[in-house]
Amino acid sequence: MAREQPSLPTTRREREPPSTPAELLAARIPPRLEVHRSTIYFVRTKRGQRAGPSDPAQRTGPTRQGPVTLEAGAPLDADYVRLARFRYALRRFLHFSEAEARAAGISPNQYQLMLFVRAFDEPPTIADLAERLQIEHQSTVGLVDRSVEAGLVVRQRDRVDARRVRVALTRRGAALLAKLVAAHSPEFHRLSEALSRTPPS
Repeated sequence: MAREQPSLPTTRREREPPSTPAELLAARIPPRLEVHRSTIYFVRTKRGQRAGPSDPAQRTGPTRQGPVTLEAGAPLDADYVRLARFRYALRRFLHFSEAEARAAGISPNQYQLMLFVRAFDEPPTIADLAERLQIEHQSTVGLVDRSVEAGLVVRQRDRVDARRVRVALTRRGAALLAKLVAAHSPEFHRLSEALSRTPPS
């Protein structure tokens, strides 16, 4: 008569279905527990591959930031502060400028177009304005078309090369631009002061 083998004690995982997220994960992919900086991670590893604390990309649990070792040429805290202050001051100025242009009945792009036209020694070409505005040539053509319809600028043929088109301000455009530039002066002064207070690197 064959002897009955004693039954081995069952584990908790055999007695009860997985209930916690960790147990559900363990039921699908056998994890290896790793304790690092008082935090438990479930680490998925390939067969024959060992993952340790130096492999953060393989961790599926939370991470805790520790001391950062900066490499040569890496930005310092002052670099982040300086850039953040510059971006904040610039965004405030741009927000003010866009609001002033819309209040005057034109778009912010039309205001910038007129400003660049006025800043040239002679009426600029479409290519000149596209470079200053940092937009595509075709987009500049559309902007000039809308500004011509609004009576802000006019197209002129180049005196030397008739194939070249230049853009000039109308009287209405020049008068409106003068009011907008005067309104911008105090805000531009505040922007300059904010930039001068930015700590050097």
